[in-house]
Amino acid sequence: MRGPDEPVRRWGWRYLPALLTLAACTGTADADALRKAWLVDAIVDDNRVWLSRDPTLLATKYDKMGDDPYDFMRGTAAVFLRDLARAGTDRAPTAFLTDPEAAEVLLAGDPHPENIGTLSPTEGVLLLELNDFDGSAFGPYLLDLRRMLVGVAYLGDEGRCGSDCAERLVRATTEAYLRELVSGYPWTSGLVDGRVDPVTQTLLDDVIEEGLGRERLLEYTQQIGAGRRFRIDPTLDDGRGIRPLDTEERRQLQRLLSRWSGAPAGFRVLDQARRYGSGVASLPAVRYVVAYDTGDDDPGDDGLLSIREVVDPPAVPGVHAGAPAYWDDHGHRIEDTARTMWSRPDADPHYAGLVDGPMTFKVQTMSSWHNSFDHTKILRDVDRAFLTVDDLEAWCTTLGQLLARAHARSPTARGGRAGEAILRDIGGAGEAFVAERVRDALADRRQLRTDHRLFHEARDELGALLGADLLEDR
Repeated sequence: MRGPDEPVRRWGWRYLPALLTLAACTGTADADALRKAWLVDAIVDDNRVWLSRDPTLLATKYDKMGDDPYDFMRGTAAVFLRDLARAGTDRAPTAFLTDPEAAEVLLAGDPHPENIGTLSPTEGVLLLELNDFDGSAFGPYLLDLRRMLVGVAYLGDEGRCGSDCAERLVRATTEAYLRELVSGYPWTSGLVDGRVDPVTQTLLDDVIEEGLGRERLLEYTQQIGAGRRFRIDPTLDDGRGIRPLDTEERRQLQRLLSRWSGAPAGFRVLDQARRYGSGVASLPAVRYVVAYDTGDDDPGDDGLLSIREVVDPPAVPGVHAGAPAYWDDHGHRIEDTARTMWSRPDADPHYAGLVDGPMTFKVQTMSSWHNSFDHTKILRDVDRAFLTVDDLEAWCTTLGQLLARAHARSPTARGGRAGEAILRDIGGAGEAFVAERVRDALADRRQLRTDHRLFHEARDELGALLGADLLEDR
């Protein structure tokens, strides 16, 4: 049996001989075979918590990652960071990060374009914000940029707007990020002062229409007398749907709600359930949904909450071992990061991090007023000529501005201002900074496509769970 202190990540290297044997038999024992073996090890290691708890949901997550390179990227943030940190990686070194504080900036963790969207602190107010801080940590500011830019580069590549489209969008994002830091903007507004690009405007139009119609509330629940009940799915279609809670889940949700200090006055639970099949990286996570009101029998005060498990963040490369412990626990980490990086701390008034034993959860408003960019919708609008490359470029300017503002509001681990540390690090080398970001983003995009192909091959060779279900614990 495996001893309690044996690193689980060693399991994955058992795949290496099998993969190399397969490669040798087909005459392709080359760099791809080695990369595939490393990739399987890294993915299995990253998903071991889901493997032991619910392999069926993990297989569904892998299916979703296999369907779309962008979703593969979403599901492999920890693998991306692990790759950057390992010795011998093919990715080129940076000429920046020479300022020590710039290497210990508060990071959102994974600010790719689909982790940006609308939040609504009060009715009639819409903000555009980063909205996922599961991987937040202190580390080199370039990591946040790389995660945003690989998503931008992929969308440019898929947007069918010419061979130089990816480079153009990456350059626009980076230049906007740099300009915003240099400008000294007060960084108090979540939207860009009325100058909304066409992609963001499309999102806002949808959010306003669906918000006014309370479409998400009506989709997931039905009013019964003065109460409200979730629409329960008899079976989970492709792993998606709403199901009743079992006894242990009900107890856990009661514990979490008892620890939540953000409940509005008059808060009453109307119904509660388990939601399956949402997200990509977090698809197998425990996810509760709560229907509530604030004491009025009229449905006008009814609302929904999402309470979703958050696993420990991946190790961030480049952070020295003596960096201070900044948070009490992971619940404090995700809540503090959000309220620091948002343009106003109540951007989601219900947002909170909660801890239940070894598990961490986050509470979020679940509303039609809260929505994120969707890469499939954006690419569909490009295909239909509803959006042009100029529109995408304007949108990328918005993305760069938003990340710069979030970084400028943030501290370093030493207590300094992150924006100032970043500007010191870049110095007068703005052109070189932009050129390096383009170089890295295009390389990351190429690696993303290669890794997605190798992921498909590995599942064909080793099975839906990359062979992890066949491992012997010995």
